[in-house]
Amino acid sequence: MANTYGYRILVMYYEGRTGEASLDRALQLTWINQGEYDRALTGEPPVGYIPPQTFQAAATEV
Repeated sequence: MANTYGYRILVMYYEGRTGEASLDRALQLTWINQGEYDRALTGEPPVGYIPPQTFQAAATEV
């Protein structure tokens, strides 16, 4: 499972705000594991990812 830093990198990669080099570095530092790395490269969202618009909509309904 990714730590806090690794999860942040996974989300930024999924949202297109960082590149593959950041993923490589996170894997090298063991912030993410090989499965999460492979999943990110296929374009799948990180496990537990909530799109910002969904989060905002849920916050306004409360």
